[in-house]
Amino acid sequence: MYSYFKLYCLYFELFIWSRSMIRLLLLSCGTNACFHIAKILKRNFAEDFYLVGCDINKPHLVPTIEFLDDFVQSPFSSDSGYSSFILNICKTKQIDWLLPIFDGDQFLFGSDNEELNELSVKSTGTSSKLEFYKDKVLTNRFLDSIEIPVPKIYSIEKIEDEKFYFVKPVHGFGSIGARKMSGAEIKSLTDTSDLIIQEILSEPEFTLECFNYKGKIYSVCRERIASKSGVCTKTR
Repeated sequence: MYSYFKLYCLYFELFIWSRSMIRLLLLSCGTNACFHIAKILKRNFAEDFYLVGCDINKPHLVPTIEFLDDFVQSPFSSDSGYSSFILNICKTKQIDWLLPIFDGDQFLFGSDNEELNELSVKSTGTSSKLEFYKDKVLTNRFLDSIEIPVPKIYSIEKIEDEKFYFVKPVHGFGSIGARKMSGAEIKSLTDTSDLIIQEILSEPEFTLECFNYKGKIYSVCRERIASKSGVCTKTR
């Protein structure tokens, strides 16, 4: 959502008076976020944007394909050649802007990436200087330090066998691996080094998207009515 909002702000601020087509590379374009971004841009600013999509899936498995001008299937972001692969797309496709979605891409292709700068490609990603954004434990500590309420975190030594907790990967995304587990189940795991153990929160559940743009705070609040595998499918 950070990249999504920033993209719109940059577009209206820098390019609204320009009629030259902006070549935008969308990473992880199979996601709901990229689908929405591509749909809005092509339906409202089709003459201004040339959209290149990149995803690990084949094009017939990517719904966003109907809004793209070009598509490239990519390797997994964990592959050793992933970075050079994306940089080569930027070079050969003459990309002007790159929009990363997942946390890993946010830092790999952040706004201060020197290799992107050498190619004159601007990124809507965050700065690598935001250390607290790199994992959930650091994020929780930062939010707690500025007095924003966060779920309580437990060390494995402090959990009780019969009590239930919310467990998720410290470096995870998309609710993959997020689940409710008893203390006994957690203790039976062979490796808990990349897990964050939190208290279980009661419903209703709300998501609050917050943006700071030029000193003004904007927010969108939505109640999560239904979800599938941790991903919100119905909202109010």
